[in-house]
Amino acid sequence: HWYANSNPQFTWDLPSSVTAVAFSINKDPQGDSGPRSGGRITTHTFNNVEDGKWYFHIQFKTSAGWGSIAHFPFNIDTSHPEKPYIFEIIKKNVVQGDWTFKFLANDDLSGIDRYEIFVDNKKGEIQQGGGEHTYHIRGLFLGMHSLVIRAVDKAGNTSTETIRFGDVDGWNWLHTRNIVLAIFFALILFFFLKTRKKAGLSITKEY
Repeated sequence: HWYANSNPQFTWDLPSSVTAVAFSINKDPQGDSGPRSGGRITTHTFNNVEDGKWYFHIQFKTSAGWGSIAHFPFNIDTSHPEKPYIFEIIKKNVVQGDWTFKFLANDDLSGIDRYEIFVDNKKGEIQQGGGEHTYHIRGLFLGMHSLVIRAVDKAGNTSTETIRFGDVDGWNWLHTRNIVLAIFFALILFFFLKTRKKAGLSITKEY
C-alpha cells in the first residue's frame, strides 16, 4: 500500500505472554528489529520518513526469549503527480456537441491510480490506470465549456488541469443562421399580408 503521510503510525496487538517489543523501519526486506525495548508497547509513530519503499520490522519477547522477526512492507509518496497533459482535442461534430480528448499524466513513485473527469463542473467519468487515456463526450451545446482532468496517484495525491474549449465560430454560425431565418420568415409574412390587403381581404380578430 502507498500512503501520503511522512509520519506513519503502526499499531499491533500483543498476546498476554509478551513482555517486551522491538521494532524498526529501514529499506531492508529482512532487516533487524532494532534496539530491544522494555514494556508492552502497542503503537509507535515514525516522524519525517522520506518518500520511497520501506519495511517495518517487529519482534516480541516472552518468557522463552525473543521470537522471530516479522517484516511488513509499506510505501510513502507525499509528492503530487505531474499535471495531466491534454495532448489532442478532436472536434468531430460541433452541432451535435461531439468531442474527444486524449491526455496523460505521470507519477514517478507510486504511479497513477485513476483520472477523474469533469465537464462544466459536473463529474463525467472516472478512468482507472495510468498512461494515455481517451475521453469522449456527446450532446454539448454550442459555445464554450470547461474540462477538468484530475490525476490521482496510488497514495491519493492529486494534480489538476483545466481547459476551456468550444466552437465560437459554430456558435456565431448558429446565431447568424437563426437571424437569417427569422428575417426570411418575417419577409414572407409581410408579403403575404400585403398581398391579402391588395386583394381586398381583411384579417379580423375573433374573441
